[in-house]
Amino acid sequence: MADQRSGGRRKSALAFFLENRIITLVALLEHGWLDAKVEKFMWRQMKNAFDVDAVYYIDRRESIDAVLQVVTGKRVYLQPEATYSGTRLEAYEHPEDACYIFGRAGDNNMRHVEQGDDIVTVFTPKPVDAFAMNIAAMVLYDRMVKHVS
Repeated sequence: MADQRSGGRRKSALAFFLENRIITLVALLEHGWLDAKVEKFMWRQMKNAFDVDAVYYIDRRESIDAVLQVVTGKRVYLQPEATYSGTRLEAYEHPEDACYIFGRAGDNNMRHVEQGDDIVTVFTPKPVDAFAMNIAAMVLYDRMVKHVS
């Protein structure tokens, strides 16, 4: 890991990163719908377009728990309308430091939600699987137009 200078001490890039404003996306890869390389490329493009600090990809063989232990910022779960109804996106006030957590199509992450976490739902005209990366683009656009840093 690259080191950053801070107060004369050397810090790992991760430590430096964790001390600053962070917008993080946690994405559970779909598998079967898209080639994993294509899916990761699309998430990276969104990360770059919206100035997101980090994207964590969770493979179906991996647990989201390990990632949730290291991310910082307000945890914001994006839940599909068909599985849970949270705060509507258009009414949601985005925190400055946020970790947006997206599940797989037709699934939710309610088993991971803890007290103090936010739950946001993006409603669509028809209740179909909109897929996480599409919802992520809507959430990041909503954050941008609401002028959250």
